[in-house]
This record gives sequence, C-alpha cells and structure tokens, in this order.
Amino acid sequence: MPASAQGDGFARLVTVREYVRRGVDRMEAGDARGALPFFDRALKLNPKGAEIYVQRGYARAQLRDYKGAIADQSEALRLKPTLAEAFANRGTSRYRLGDRKGAREDWQKAQALFRAQGDAAKANEIAQVIANFR
Repeated sequence: MPASAQGDGFARLVTVREYVRRGVDRMEAGDARGALPFFDRALKLNPKGAEIYVQRGYARAQLRDYKGAIADQSEALRLKPTLAEAFANRGTSRYRLGDRKGAREDWQKAQALFRAQGDAAKANEIAQVIANFR
C-alpha cells in the first residue's frame, strides 16, 4: 500500500502511471482483486483515462463482475471510441451475461479496429473468437 506523504521515509506513489503499473503488476500476478484499488486511485487522479477504464474493466471481468466490466469498457469507449481492446473485452463480458448479439457486435467492431490499426494478430484472434461463436 502506498504511504502517505508525511515525511515518513516511505516511497509515495504520486503519478497515475505508477498506480496503473502497480495494478497491472497485480493482474499479472493473478491478483485482480488487489489490482482494483490501484486502478481506482489512477482514475481518481485521471478520470478521463480511457485506457485505465479498460484495465479496471478487465480486472472486474476476471472477478466475474461482468456488469461492472461492461460499465468500465463502455466508459472507456465513450472517452476514446477507437479502443479496440475495450470492444473486445466488453464483448466477452456481454457474452458471459448471455448477450450474444451485443457480444458479436462488439467483437466485430474490435476486429475491424484492430485491422485498421495494423494489429493483424489481434484482428485474427478476434476472428477466431467470432468463428467459434455459438
């Protein structure tokens, strides 16, 4: 946990980037629940950080909070409508909640954006998801 800035000698997390990095580190360690407070702090400092909403939404999905995940991915897309990753993640959460039509639409948008942004590997990965869609 970050220490407060009271001259106690502990390192203080002061930038959004540091909070996000700590959250991502927790995610990579398999600790989605532990990542959430770091993403929350980053968003408190930068409420227009679309990519932070993507990260927090992914963490929420890992915790099976699909409604929360969809809300975060939707906010990311409101702030930055070209975030292919947000469409891909929101599609997966929609699928998990039984919204097959919404999932397919989001995955198709993600695929098109990844392709337009030159990320053929991710576009092909989403194409496989769509092809295996049942």
